[in-house]
Amino acid sequence: MKLIADVGLLGMPNAGKSTLISRISSAKPKIADYPFTTLIPNLGVVKKRSGDGYVVADIPGLIEGASEGVGLGHDFLRHVERCRFLVHLIDAAEENPFENYEKINLELKKHSEHLANLYQIVALNKIDAIEDEKKSELIEQFKKVSDNVFMISAVTGEGLDKLTDFMGQKVDEIPKSQTEIVVEEDLNAYNNDDSSFEVFKAAKDTFIVQGGKISRLAGVTDERNAEQVIRLQNILKAMGVFDELSQKGIKDGDTIIIGHLEFAFYSDEIYG
Repeated sequence: MKLIADVGLLGMPNAGKSTLISRISSAKPKIADYPFTTLIPNLGVVKKRSGDGYVVADIPGLIEGASEGVGLGHDFLRHVERCRFLVHLIDAAEENPFENYEKINLELKKHSEHLANLYQIVALNKIDAIEDEKKSELIEQFKKVSDNVFMISAVTGEGLDKLTDFMGQKVDEIPKSQTEIVVEEDLNAYNNDDSSFEVFKAAKDTFIVQGGKISRLAGVTDERNAEQVIRLQNILKAMGVFDELSQKGIKDGDTIIIGHLEFAFYSDEIYG
């Protein structure tokens, strides 16, 4: 079970997404040099200078053919749809960085018009591994398709402050995408002291959990506090909520709504 991210970090496998998220947040994802290194989105909270934070997700599996389901592409593209905006990470040391950029955007367009129209920031990574001449060529090339192109190195930290400052600014400017689901809950249907709950499917990939105890727990859970989220997850598991969700047909990547909280469901984290 994972929080819905404010910012989706996408790019080809080995573009440096896991390294970047480990540098700009407290997340410590496992990093290895393989395609599909990340099989479940890694989330990290990036702190703004004001002290507030926002959630960034390293979205895996986005390769050519993702919109047809290659590399678990459908599940991951659905996760991206819920983000406020995207940071498109490009491996600047690759032979054809712009071609990779176009391939990913084509998959977004094939999946949905909404995804294709999400605001994008371009971050050219691994600039510590290329010559100045190539840097200039890449900036000129990408400036033709984006007004916001950042040159960074997730390894050395070059350019990361400028990137995260701009990301924080855009989080404040762009409202969170919300699924329009109206829930009419009879608050008298649950005894505040009991553990009864209901699970119902509100949309194709969205499930709502309601109950007296569960609603109270969600109300006092700080979604930015990893320990509190894990505690809530353990309580939900003990209460049988995840078993009920499985019976209702929940799939990896589907959304769970509990009070003001939204999570993405991943069975490996619950039952693995």
